Amino acid sequence: DPQNSRIWMAVFLSEEGGWETIRKRLGFIETFPFYQPERWSFDMDFTVYEERLIATFLRGLATKEKPKSNLRNYSYIDGDGVVDRMKDGVPPAWANLAQVPIVGSFKCSYRCAIVDRNLE
Repeated sequence: DPQNSRIWMAVFLSEEGGWETIRKRLGFIETFPFYQPERWSFDMDFTVYEERLIATFLRGLATKEKPKSNLRNYSYIDGDGVVDRMKDGVPPAWANLAQVPIVGSFKCSYRCAIVDRNLE
């Protein structure tokens, strides 16, 4: 129920590791906030297919809304543990799943002003 998601999410987010436990059990795709990803933070393990797919969703959504400002606080850690702060932004090529690395981890948050939303 997307309209009430803020209410039930408060319960899961109030417990230490509550939401991460749910996410691991149900999967990233099933728990992704498609209806309203604003104000969410994501920590993705690129060795997991569906977590790479979420990165593709986020990059594609940001491209349709505001690619330079909606994806925030991002960083990529490659398979060797080298941190890339991505000074040029999240690569536009990541909108294509085949272009997302298959190792490493990616962290980001998504923020979108109401006036920038693209519901198409």
